Amino acid sequence: MHIERIRIDRVFDARARGAFSFDSGGAVTYGVALPGKVVPKAGTVLVVAFARPGDWASVLGWRDAAGGKVVLSHRWWSEVDTVYDLALPALAAGVVLGGAAGGVAALVAVVAAVVWMVAWIVRLNRRVRAALLNAPAPE
Repeated sequence: MHIERIRIDRVFDARARGAFSFDSGGAVTYGVALPGKVVPKAGTVLVVAFARPGDWASVLGWRDAAGGKVVLSHRWWSEVDTVYDLALPALAAGVVLGGAAGGVAALVAVVAAVVWMVAWIVRLNRRVRAALLNAPAPE
């Protein structure tokens, strides 16, 4: 995880769904979308947590350095949809290939996958929140 403080000098090309472009320290960044679909105002200092430094597609969370609340990218209830999409085929394959015992084994595997995914997201969000809140205050 990489934490970066970014001063937004100018915002332009703002869209209704939260996408925007901005100038910061003479560099222009195009097509940014923050979690929460918020478009910051010029003069705002953001504290942003990236999975990969400078990669706006990898934003894990952010906060306004002036004391705003933390906004996280990963919500466990929306991430569980991925497992749900695989659950029915896994259960069907378990029943077809292994009968009742295969169905039970597939069900146990699906439940274990959901529990693991939720635990992973909760741990990640705790780390991101702590890193964002512990970032240095604005100068």
